[in-house]
Amino acid sequence: YSRDGEGRVWTKPMPTQIPNNNGGIQVAKLQSGALVMVFNNCQATSRLPLDIALSYNDGITWPFVRSLEYIAPPKSVPLRDRQKKEQSYPSVLQAPDGLIHVAYTWRRAAIKHVVVSEAWIKQGGTDGTFKGDTHGWPSLPKKQCKQKRCL
Repeated sequence: YSRDGEGRVWTKPMPTQIPNNNGGIQVAKLQSGALVMVFNNCQATSRLPLDIALSYNDGITWPFVRSLEYIAPPKSVPLRDRQKKEQSYPSVLQAPDGLIHVAYTWRRAAIKHVVVSEAWIKQGGTDGTFKGDTHGWPSLPKKQCKQKRCL
């Protein structure tokens, strides 16, 4: 977590409730000041679902989470075939008109591009592991600043 406003000084990493399946994630700062994050919302080796989340306090909490796309293959489908349904390696940015653009690998067959708004994300819902939170990290680091640099 960086509190210096420039991303030059960081606190020590802290665990979060956001699952990690060793897939790629991406975070961007929106015009509203919110952070938007796109990630695979699962603990397993699966890369489903691909979700988008919003934080209004620099990533301390992520109260809004919504699936961009989720097609759950039946458990009876072999793992190799289920992996072909994955959505992964997202990229996210906000256009000058305020819309949020996400591109990602779709089913290992193509690159898919979707456009959403902050309001759409807030209407959310997900079948993923992480449903959103409002209470933040277990314990926030105390801010100790000297000469305008946070330690």
